Amino acid sequence: MWLLLSALALAGDIDAFPYRADVTLPSTGVSRIAVPVALRSAGDPADGSDLMLVNAAGDRVPFAVRRGNDAPRLIAGHRGSAFGSDDLAWSPTGDAATFRVEVTGRPVDGLEITLPHQPLAATATVRQDGRIVAERLIYNVASGSNTVVPLPPTVGTFELTLTYHGAGATRPQRVDGLRYPGPYLPDERVDVPVEGWRTLEDGWARYDILLPEPYPVKQLDLHPTEVLFERSWSLIAPLSADGLVDRPYGYEAPIRRLAVGGASIDQTTVQVPGDVQRRLALFIDGDDGRYLTIPSVTATFPAEELVVRDPGAGPFTLYAGAPAGTTPPSDLQFALPELVRVAEAQVLPGDRQPNPAYVAPEQRSGAGLPGSELQRSDFDWSAPVEGVTGLARVPLTPAVLSTARADLGDLRLVNSSNRQIPYLLRHQGLRQSWGELPMTRREDGSVSYIEVTLPDRNMLVADVTLRTSATHFDRSIAVMRPRGKTLQTVRAFQWTGGPTTAPLNLDLQERFGDKLVVRIDNGDNPPLPIGAIEASWPRWELVALIPSDGAELLYGAGRLNRPSYDLHLLEQQLRQRVEAEATLGAPQVIAPAALPLLDRGILGAGVAVMGLGLLGLILGMLRHLLPKDEPEAAKEEAEIDDPPTPGV
Repeated sequence: MWLLLSALALAGDIDAFPYRADVTLPSTGVSRIAVPVALRSAGDPADGSDLMLVNAAGDRVPFAVRRGNDAPRLIAGHRGSAFGSDDLAWSPTGDAATFRVEVTGRPVDGLEITLPHQPLAATATVRQDGRIVAERLIYNVASGSNTVVPLPPTVGTFELTLTYHGAGATRPQRVDGLRYPGPYLPDERVDVPVEGWRTLEDGWARYDILLPEPYPVKQLDLHPTEVLFERSWSLIAPLSADGLVDRPYGYEAPIRRLAVGGASIDQTTVQVPGDVQRRLALFIDGDDGRYLTIPSVTATFPAEELVVRDPGAGPFTLYAGAPAGTTPPSDLQFALPELVRVAEAQVLPGDRQPNPAYVAPEQRSGAGLPGSELQRSDFDWSAPVEGVTGLARVPLTPAVLSTARADLGDLRLVNSSNRQIPYLLRHQGLRQSWGELPMTRREDGSVSYIEVTLPDRNMLVADVTLRTSATHFDRSIAVMRPRGKTLQTVRAFQWTGGPTTAPLNLDLQERFGDKLVVRIDNGDNPPLPIGAIEASWPRWELVALIPSDGAELLYGAGRLNRPSYDLHLLEQQLRQRVEAEATLGAPQVIAPAALPLLDRGILGAGVAVMGLGLLGLILGMLRHLLPKDEPEAAKEEAEIDDPPTPGV
């Protein structure tokens, strides 16, 4: 084992790679190695510098990287019979909807079918030797077309059947072939549930998507349940650290679902801009309250493979997940087109495994290790971190969020020695709803006041949602904070309802104590009915390296500044990692620290002196208040009646 590790160390910094997978390759010749999504990083550099292949001798094996497919070459088809060594021909058969297609020479990877007019949709079915090779809905409509039928590499004679929707059988204008320069690489896809959604006060809806891992996603295919629709949309990815961003300015071409001749045509693919982390927020126009129901999406990204030549003796190990630039590029990249054409073997790595030699950047740099010591007596509350050690995310509970400072700047993680554990504070993206809240309504002339009881006192309220069955109205709405006997306006909004009224969602990000008040100015109109009022609170979490001896969260220190840790310099890398989830235990009151003996003595002496002084003051006051003896009182009166003569 020691010799193996020593040999591997010669190959480079394997401790920079969090994952590894076993690969079986022939020792000579050219081979293609598929790189599944589990072995790809969120940065996903095009040169493959986040990957490293090592052979049994510990040598780094050079590779070229192939990602996706280059533009295919069009093989022009013609009617009749094929001739020559590289041709495509199509001709009718006895069935008006079926055509005979003949391909000579190299296989084709798809067919491009030119439909005769617009709008038109058809199901294209390709059969060879009596079995279905491919089937796809093709269409040509005003908003776009999709007339390509992908095929597995196909050569020889096969049948193409076009089943038109809403139209009689008709001949296509053209049938052409598509041929990729190298073997076709199909896109990889991962189905992802939509984590949650909420309405926004501008009438749009926000859908939050949490990927299983920080995949290098290039597009999302949406799966709405509605039959027909057209909506504007915009996307921001990744979310900022605070997660409080609303819909970005501008929007893309609409997404839509059409019906042509009874066929449902989906144009619901959205492109993902920029580098992707795990969380994305999709914004879609609510269309006057007709919000889309989207239970899931499909994340799509181009496939990737490595091409190697004469890699040497196995077994081989593919290391993955390092920062971009870890592995230097290879000159094999310049020979990629030729290598792909002569490749004889195509292999898939084994399951992804953790790399035991991996050293995380927060450990390598020391940025995640415990720092300076804290005084527990500076804090009012503590809560144990339970469940996991190592890199973990620690969701903050309502007990913490309602007691800590509003800016959360008083939070500190400490180890068993009360030394600070650096952390990142980040928003989880989603908000947690309290659901429908208890409310009490009263009318004061033309103004309605609705008092809403909040479940958690002093919690930050992210937003409030009002629901009504009314239509065609215009009201002034104010969300107010009780201040003794007065009300302070926090948000004001002019709510206008049309034929269908969407719920009103107002963003707040304010603390209200245990109640908030909604004020509705009805003017000369009857009171606006409010069926329900809901509210939500923002979900925050800490990301930290929890030591083996555990950790504890301290909070409730009003005078401390926000912490500043070097760990934030690694935030981008940490966002590309999947952390385990820890939990916070029940909060505990931190007892004040006991004074040292000398301080206690000084304090006791001070209290004694203060006590004696207070006793003397009380006795003096009693002396003046108690009745005096008669001789003494008469003497004092005589002195007042007969004052002494000056100079005598």
